[in-house]
Amino acid sequence: MEVETMNREGNRKVRSDKKRDVKPTINLELKDAIYRLNYVTNIPVKDLIEWLVLDAIRNQKILTRLVGYFKRDLVVDGTLYVGNHERNQFNKLVPGKTEKVTTRFTQHDYARIYDFSYTLEVTPSRAVAILLELAMSNISTVNKCLKRFIKHELTENQVKEFNKLNKYVLKKAHQ
Repeated sequence: MEVETMNREGNRKVRSDKKRDVKPTINLELKDAIYRLNYVTNIPVKDLIEWLVLDAIRNQKILTRLVGYFKRDLVVDGTLYVGNHERNQFNKLVPGKTEKVTTRFTQHDYARIYDFSYTLEVTPSRAVAILLELAMSNISTVNKCLKRFIKHELTENQVKEFNKLNKYVLKKAHQ
């Protein structure tokens, strides 16, 4: 991808397609599942997280699960989700042991995440954590990811990690 347009920031040029770092705090169990998915698909973790979050933000089933927490209106792909200021606040605390993971989003995608976070009245980092948790507990999202990124036959170790990942997704999907 060639980038011709650059803006000035101080004395240095800034790429017009610069990505923004987001560091969501997630449960260790979720982080392990993401790294298992990374191992099975051979896709870098940052790219994998980016793909999962962007898929989740367009997934009607995931958004429908969250609509009960929307405090403001949100429009996604022509669908209006109506918010209400009197709805419960989404739990800001992540249960169990946690760690931060780092990912990056383009300015356009970050703006979508920011709008989503504004709808829930949480930080963009927390919004990414919420979407990541829901994406990894959504069987169709994980299957879509596997179909898209697995290009070869799995090794014995990858099959073991896939089975562990599958147990995690099934457990989370039925909660």
